[in-house]
Amino acid sequence: HAVRPWFFQDAEGWVVQLKYGARVVPLDADNNAVIVQSLDDVAAVLDIFVKAVAAGEMDTALATLAQRNKDPSEARHADDA
Repeated sequence: HAVRPWFFQDAEGWVVQLKYGARVVPLDADNNAVIVQSLDDVAAVLDIFVKAVAAGEMDTALATLAQRNKDPSEARHADDA
């Protein structure tokens, strides 16, 4: 599998995304990325992502993405537990 970067440059600036495997993790209901103007600011955003994950702030979004990877019958049985 190809390793895809978590950030890239476009016309608006540097786009930084949190990823779970190859999937982009939604940051809220409307956004899946943070845009910064400088490449130097990308590291700060990645550090914020690390702290948010460690604090459990992304647990719901990550669990939703993880659930999509499971077999539907497996997910149904997990709900029964």
